[in-house]
Amino acid sequence: YPGCGPASLGVPQVAPGRAPLLMLLGREDDWTPPGRCVALAARAPDAITLRLYEGAHHGFDMLGEGLRRRALPSGRTVQFGPDPAAREAA
Repeated sequence: YPGCGPASLGVPQVAPGRAPLLMLLGREDDWTPPGRCVALAARAPDAITLRLYEGAHHGFDMLGEGLRRRALPSGRTVQFGPDPAAREAA
């Protein structure tokens, strides 16, 4: 669950000759939203492969059932939990 935060966007983290990177992200992840990772991958398409799983939240690769909610210290409430189809595809 990479954050791909501002530091990642401001400094190229991927350079020719380094190992390729595969990002498997839930499109509905509201804990670590995929937007910045999508932007980073667009800047390095030869080095980063990005797969977004529709309907999947943070923790889509977990075992178990059902989405859960968690209140973060920031006051935000996020959803996380398994998505069997996304887990299988990943």
